[in-house]
Amino acid sequence: MNSIDRISVLVSEPDKAAGKAIRELFVRYSMRFNVELAIDWLAPDAPDSGISSAACDKNITFINAGSAASAARIGERILARNIHCPIYYYGSLDSLDRVELLDRFDRLFPSRPIGYLETLCEQSVFAALGRCRSGDDSMFVFNTKGVVYRTPCEDILYFKSDRSYISLVLVNGKSHVFMSKMSMIESALPDGAFIRVHQSYLVNKRYIALINKTKRCVVLSNGEEIYISKAHYKDVNNIC
Repeated sequence: MNSIDRISVLVSEPDKAAGKAIRELFVRYSMRFNVELAIDWLAPDAPDSGISSAACDKNITFINAGSAASAARIGERILARNIHCPIYYYGSLDSLDRVELLDRFDRLFPSRPIGYLETLCEQSVFAALGRCRSGDDSMFVFNTKGVVYRTPCEDILYFKSDRSYISLVLVNGKSHVFMSKMSMIESALPDGAFIRVHQSYLVNKRYIALINKTKRCVVLSNGEEIYISKAHYKDVNNIC
């Protein structure tokens, strides 16, 4: 995974004082990690055409969520123009509005590139920029039947195929089912992060807790056991 040395950032922050503080955070990150940050500022009342134009080449976006309706409009327009751009909402927001805001994206993206930060402190901003800088190799991005799945690979436990359907099973227990082939899923994943243990199972290596050679299965970090087929037994043994 190759890190990038230039990050294009989009910020929607109506308050000038807050905007100045955010800019100072970016400057500190740039100096500490020797990364160029190209920053564009977006007004909360910017027209849809202006949002789309600003979003086209951005690597990451920060949106003040003080006005949930306005923030959601901006976020939806950004994702419509640039599905690879992660969005971070931040600021004071009623907990109910926050749930409604993020639920609004659940209807569009089963695994959304969306986060919520209580405050844009150094720790949270640096972490978000660091994840962005690591590039999209750590992401599973898949478009099928008009739905975009964009999920950090570290959040994926395994993929399971059942005829023409794929179940994407997440570490948090949630799952999403869609039509596809396992070969297409493999081509959308970073090399070496997942392993086929069976014709029907593609497992995230980081969550293999142990390999039980007697029972010929892998045991995942959540205790789930998955049978290793004869065709893939040698490959699984080689990860030891």
